[in-house]
Amino acid sequence: MTALDEIKGIATSAIHQREGPIMLDALNSLKVCALFYAGLKLRLPDGWYKLTEPICRDPDFVSVDNVMLAEIQKQKIWMELKIFRLYQAIFTDSLNDFRGACYMVAIHTREMAEQALKCQRSEIVYLAIKFFNTYLRAVINARDIRTGYNIIKQYRLIAEAALQHQDEAVVLEIAQYFRYYSLTAYKAGLLFLTETFAFDLLLLAQSCCKAKSTMNQNILEIFLRIDQDAESEQQESTLRGVRKSQAKLAAFYLMCGDLPLARIIYQDMNNEPNTRLKIIQDELQSSRPDFWEFTDRGEDFYYVEPSLRPFLMEFFSWFDISPTSQYPSKEGQLNLAPN
Repeated sequence: MTALDEIKGIATSAIHQREGPIMLDALNSLKVCALFYAGLKLRLPDGWYKLTEPICRDPDFVSVDNVMLAEIQKQKIWMELKIFRLYQAIFTDSLNDFRGACYMVAIHTREMAEQALKCQRSEIVYLAIKFFNTYLRAVINARDIRTGYNIIKQYRLIAEAALQHQDEAVVLEIAQYFRYYSLTAYKAGLLFLTETFAFDLLLLAQSCCKAKSTMNQNILEIFLRIDQDAESEQQESTLRGVRKSQAKLAAFYLMCGDLPLARIIYQDMNNEPNTRLKIIQDELQSSRPDFWEFTDRGEDFYYVEPSLRPFLMEFFSWFDISPTSQYPSKEGQLNLAPN
């Protein structure tokens, strides 16, 4: 563990001195250790997993509750927990400052979760989920919108990997956490994060639909519970953003021939004011394929592909709103990039 702490110390020093290559090398060293250990783990004796006194005195374990320590020993995950705690410390230290370190921590955490899914090590998958939740809490507390914008995608990719491995429990759990942290971000005034969660839930719902998953409706029900009533102009914009993602999903369901799920979205949106629905329709129809500034994700949340536009028109035809042209000349509201 001393060697791991030294790697963390190198990473922290590099962050403070803004030495990007050294920081990346240190983070990669932690990942290499984690993946090497994963391949070696099944060959280790049972005694290796016991939480001995030196381990319990380690700074990353000394404050952990005894009940949790017993569970850690039972699940044989003390080494993975140690590595994740080091990642957490680096992540927290880098918020609003050296965001590249935060992004790499999220990527490495996702890669470790994907490896665990392949090896059917559910205890490591859920440990990675717990730390992604910890990262999101730190993001919200530090009000670091840009970091949140980027790591939410990495979190969603774990859910999509779980979908490929037919681990529906993991997919649903991550979707539930998306809703929880979306609402938490909304209450904290980090409204762009709420729109980001909505967009990534849209992509996850589309992946479930393509995979013909049995949990399509479960994911949809979670998705429809992330919007909140607007009390300010900025919140109104965010609510429209969430509703735009939901409308895009309805159009996608129609394209896939899943009318019942599209109707569920219609029923949820049917009480919206006509003015709001009209603006949502116009903004979606005037969207562009990519964002006009460089971002790491490079996505316009509200772009509607040409193949999807007829189904979007069909969806909005269900509402009692005045018709709009399919390609309005007036550009819709801007999808603001994260700060």
